[in-house]
Formats: sequence, structure tokens, C-alpha cells
Amino acid sequence: MSQKINLLPEDLTRGGGVDRLSKLLRKIASVGLFVFIILSAAGALVLFFLTRTLTDTTNKAQIAKENIRNLEGTEEQLILVRDRVIKINLLLEDRSNEPILNKQKEVLESLPSEILFSESKVEQEESSIELSSVSSIAIKDLMNTLKNLELKKLILISMNFNPIVGYQLTFELF
Repeated sequence: MSQKINLLPEDLTRGGGVDRLSKLLRKIASVGLFVFIILSAAGALVLFFLTRTLTDTTNKAQIAKENIRNLEGTEEQLILVRDRVIKINLLLEDRSNEPILNKQKEVLESLPSEILFSESKVEQEESSIELSSVSSIAIKDLMNTLKNLELKKLILISMNFNPIVGYQLTFELF
């Protein structure tokens, strides 16, 4: 015959209610652990996909920035070309300076060989040319040549002498 011998005092033994509560808590803990594992795995997957999407988006943004940097140089060149074309069109449309340029051309073609052309300026309705020469005789020949040309007005603005360069003359043509 077997008898149950309990050496613990009766007040320390568990009752039937405690056993049921203990089983219920174990089941709740197991279910909670299972839910925690599922939610952790789902969170890790979401984090992985969001990180991957962020990396892809960052890479696309970098590629777009590089493309923009590459196109900036092209854009600058196109703007310069456009500005040049606009200025050329303005010059072609404004033919008012053409008679002045023809007068300058006529003067330059008739220069003696000792006279050097330095600079030409053309503004609205007036123009000036700068000439230089080492010889005063060449300047005398230049004056005789200019006297024979058909010009409205020819004004000697300045005449300078520099021992290194020689004579420098500035004429205004009308």
C-alpha cells in the first residue's frame, strides 16, 4: 500500500486554484512569447524592406545629382552660346554702324606702310581709330592721304610722342 507522505506543513502546500492559475499563466506566457516572436520577425522584415528602400532611394538621388552636375556644364555652355547668338543677331539687325565701318576700312586701306594700326572703337554715330608710327615723315604722308579721302569730318583727337613707341595718333571719324 502506498500512502502519500507530505513532510511540508499544510499551509505551505498549493491549492487547486493556484494550480489552475499557474497553468493559465503559463499558457498566456507561451502565447505572449509566440506573439512577441511573430511581431519581432514582422518588425525585422519591415525594417529590412524600409532600409533597402531607403538605400535604393539614396542611390537614385546620388545618380540624379551626378546627372545634374554633368548637365550644369552643358547648360552654362548653352547659355553662353545663346547669349552670343543674341548679340550676333543684334549686330546683324543693327546695320547703322556699317557706314562708319566702311569709312574706317577706307582709311585703313589707304595707310602708308610705315603707319601701324593700333585700335578701333565704334559707337553709335561715332568712331575712332588709333595709329602709330616711328617716323614723322610717315605721319606727313598719312595726313596727305587722309586729305584726299572723302570724309565728312576727321578730327585729330590726340597726338603723342613716346621715344620707345614713336608717334601715337587718335582720329575721330564721322
